[in-house]
Amino acid sequence: MLSLLLGLVMAQEATATPTISLINQYKQDYNFQISEYQKRYLDYVDKKEVYTKYRTVSTEKDKITATKTALFARNIMLKTYLMALRVSLDEFKSYNPTSISKTQIELSRWEDWCAEQNLIIPNLNSQQDITNWIDIFKEKYVSIQQIIYTTLTQNQINQRLEILNLTKLLSENIKNDPKTGTMLNDWLSALPIKSDLVTASLKIATDFTTAKQLSNRFDNFYPEAKVELNRTNIYLTNMLSDLRAVAIKLNQ
Repeated sequence: MLSLLLGLVMAQEATATPTISLINQYKQDYNFQISEYQKRYLDYVDKKEVYTKYRTVSTEKDKITATKTALFARNIMLKTYLMALRVSLDEFKSYNPTSISKTQIELSRWEDWCAEQNLIIPNLNSQQDITNWIDIFKEKYVSIQQIIYTTLTQNQINQRLEILNLTKLLSENIKNDPKTGTMLNDWLSALPIKSDLVTASLKIATDFTTAKQLSNRFDNFYPEAKVELNRTNIYLTNMLSDLRAVAIKLNQ
């Protein structure tokens, strides 16, 4: 049983290594862009304070330039984050390839939108232009937030499906062990029930991602989905604890 578990873990690590390496690279890029945006934002705050104090033509121009630079950097940061999310879905994509591919296409579409906006931002020549652009961004950001939290939820669902699948494989091998005997049947029979509970909670978490959003405000479903995801952690931990107890019994 231990040899099987070790083999499964090693196989998973060998398969996932290229994806994990790419995910880590995207995470590093995102962290770099966070730092860049923070610098541009602080400069914007400084220029805004100077303009508020003096209100001259030149200080207004400096503020507008700093605003555009900060918005430009924020869009790059957002695009990089969306890219990191999209790539992260590849790690467990095999558990729901159709749905994950659809999400990845949606993420890619918003990446392109961010890039397109950075062609527009340099041409915003007044505070009114900037205000109008920000209003459009706020409206679009409702949809962006929904796809972000859908991605986070889907990825965690697929992670748990991976654990559930490996647990089932391990359970089957224990059942087929000649030493198992009938005395452990009751113990092992509880596993399918807990497996169904995991599946049910994951279904509820998935349903949260399809909630309709208002056009001007994002209703964050992620905390509710997280409750169900945490519930599956309890079920999966109990399943693994049962298998550990069975393994100990077999080795006595």
